[in-house]
This record gives sequence, C-alpha cells and structure tokens, in this order.
Amino acid sequence: MFAISTPRSRYPQECKDQLVEEVLEFYSPIAEAAREYGIAPQPLDNWARKYRKSHGLQDDESGVTAVVKTVREQALEQED
Repeated sequence: MFAISTPRSRYPQECKDQLVEEVLEFYSPIAEAAREYGIAPQPLDNWARKYRKSHGLQDDESGVTAVVKTVREQALEQED
C-alpha cells in the first residue's frame, strides 16, 4: 500500500527570510506570528533557526536574539 502524499506549500527563501526578520524585529513570539500569517509554528521556528545559523547569530542569555540587536543597529545607522 502506498502513502498518499499531500502537496506541501513551498515558500521562496526570500519570503522565509522576510517573515523571520519581522518576527525577530518585532519580538513577536513564533507561535503568534505563525497564527497571524496562517502557517504552522514549527516551519517558522525551523526557518528562524536556519536564519540565525546562516547569519552567524545566536540567542543570548536573556533570550533576545542577536538578530534583533543587529536589525536595530542597522535601522539606527540608516537614520543617521
């Protein structure tokens, strides 16, 4: 007997990165953001982990990601 597979939604990498950046920039919990965007939390969490890893970023002790700090710094630099 063969398993029936359902088509998976494929999101372009650009879309994944943009969602992750929004989640990290605005401190939105992944589960809340996933609900808002109509996707499951697990893929968004996976995308965030891959994003942090590919950008050489890790969570610090306070739970605030280095991504948030980096995004803030970039925003401040652009304002100057």
